[in-house]
Amino acid sequence: VYHSSPVLEIDEKEAERFDEGFEPWEKKYQPSQEEFYIYSHSIVQ
Repeated sequence: VYHSSPVLEIDEKEAERFDEGFEPWEKKYQPSQEEFYIYSHSIVQ
């Protein structure tokens, strides 16, 4: 029998307030992003 967990009930406004406590990050490209993409889309046969 499946029972929903209260952990899954996220208050979006509370999450936004929590996120505001962090310094903003500069968006940038890392070479590891391309490596991760390749690895995550690879299939070993």
